[in-house]
Amino acid sequence: MTARLALCLGLILFTFPTKAAQLALPAVPHYELPLPALSQPAAPPRYTENYNKGESKRRTEGNKNDQPKSRWERIKDDPVAFVTLCLAIVAGGQAALFVWQLILIKLSLNDAKIAANAARIGAQGTLETVKALRNAQRPYLSPFDPTLQNYDEAIRNQDASLVRIDVQLDITNVGPGVGFILSV
Repeated sequence: MTARLALCLGLILFTFPTKAAQLALPAVPHYELPLPALSQPAAPPRYTENYNKGESKRRTEGNKNDQPKSRWERIKDDPVAFVTLCLAIVAGGQAALFVWQLILIKLSLNDAKIAANAARIGAQGTLETVKALRNAQRPYLSPFDPTLQNYDEAIRNQDASLVRIDVQLDITNVGPGVGFILSV
């Protein structure tokens, strides 16, 4: 019911726009602020100096005695290149440590597998010991001195099924555990 009402209200608002959009808002005062003066860089960035100088020296073909800078000299003179080299060295060290840790984990997994197998074998041995102790500690009930009652009467009677024959016996426990007779 409420979904239908919401749908109808939405259709009405969509087809017949309200006059809320036509209301005039009061003017907002704007203050004019002076634009800040933009400062010009005093000198070109430092990281371009070495490369620009090197290019100008290389462009002069009259100076053939000048040797171009070696890679180490260029890295040493440029701080961005030096920091990048340091980061590359640290990343290589981290990669080496990662590989070393993987090797150690693999070796420790072999040891853990051996320990798990030993624990499983120990648990199986404990289970067999518990079974053996349970069988050793159980009561062993043994009957002795049986007597048969009403046997003579059953033989003398023509219908032996009418005579109840009873067997009485004594029971002794020969096992170390305690035994209880629940029903006779």
